[in-house]
Amino acid sequence: TDPRTPRLDFMVRLWLRRLLEFFLARRTAALLILLALGLWGITGSMRMRVETDYTKNFSRSSPLVQGYEVIERELGGAGVWDVMLPAPATLGSEYLAQVRQLEQRLRELSVRDGDGRLALSKVLSIADAEFASRSGALLSQLPLVARMQGMRAAMPDFTGVLLTSEVDQAGYRWLRIMLRSHEQVGAAAKSELVQAVKLEVDAFTRSAAWGALFSQVPPAAEVTGYHVMLGKLVASILSDQWKCFLLASLGILLVMTIAARSLWLALMAIIPNAFPITLVLGTMGWWGMPINMGAAMIAAVSLGLSVDSSIHYLLHYRRSLRATPQRPWKALQSAQENVGLAVVLSTVALIAGFLSLTTSEFIPTVVFGTLASLTMLGGLLGNLVLLPLLISPVGGAAKPRKTA
Repeated sequence: TDPRTPRLDFMVRLWLRRLLEFFLARRTAALLILLALGLWGITGSMRMRVETDYTKNFSRSSPLVQGYEVIERELGGAGVWDVMLPAPATLGSEYLAQVRQLEQRLRELSVRDGDGRLALSKVLSIADAEFASRSGALLSQLPLVARMQGMRAAMPDFTGVLLTSEVDQAGYRWLRIMLRSHEQVGAAAKSELVQAVKLEVDAFTRSAAWGALFSQVPPAAEVTGYHVMLGKLVASILSDQWKCFLLASLGILLVMTIAARSLWLALMAIIPNAFPITLVLGTMGWWGMPINMGAAMIAAVSLGLSVDSSIHYLLHYRRSLRATPQRPWKALQSAQENVGLAVVLSTVALIAGFLSLTTSEFIPTVVFGTLASLTMLGGLLGNLVLLPLLISPVGGAAKPRKTA
């Protein structure tokens, strides 16, 4: 050993060499354990669910969350969404009666939420306002058209929100049923309630009684609103993550194949970097931890950062192998000691940077920083343990050499 080598440098290189020798001596057992962990991660990633509670993006002490809790407790919930129904150009009593019937069916819907039930807390439309106007002795004597015109004149903004004043290009107006539900509930129950409302609206608007209100087949009703859109947004981020992960893997595979001049080595470089990502996300799936926007972005980002270490490792290994083709173990040990040190230092720097994100008050940023740090640490171990196991020659193990 060069006596001018700093002690820390020497100790890290010695540790890297012993790490390599330890796992190479137990190659079969190590690969079987890693295969089992990989299967754990893959199956768990299929069980991931989406976090649809917007308030979970902030800490419990946040004024925003505290305000939401007041709305949840006092006003029937912070989840606001809508059912948009096609309406004829001229409303009739039969149409409004059908709308009220649909509203009643929506009020009766409920889904399981843990040990309790989740239902809509508010269902309101202009049909309810029109029905309430009949309670007055004078208003009850007026025709429906007059009552509707009176409401539009007295409350133009309110009426305009609930019913369009003009017909669309197809000759239909649109009536809005406003729904309110609790926001701070389980993601599964929230998704089930949205799906139950969609099925109920679809079944009702396909009935003969509904179709008889129109001269021709009307457009389909829509269940929409930010409550629905937020769930779709996070779900789409989750699905887009796997698309980006696949595209990133293919792009990196192409670059690695060109750099290493070997498709096999390129494939071996992808596995150690994809492994920790799959393991982290799979563990979240098995533990039932919902995926938010921060967790949904780590796959492609972490893969792109950690694969840099694999590139340096493989290129150094190939150069050393060309210099000593009869001693592949020597080439592997050289890559482990020389590139491994740089990999450790760069990964520690990246982890320190990502951990700084955990000081944020925005929970997805905290989750992203935490999971990115975990996957970078996993990528470090993957490049120092799994990558050598995959590219090392079969038939023996590196022999430890004495150090001065």
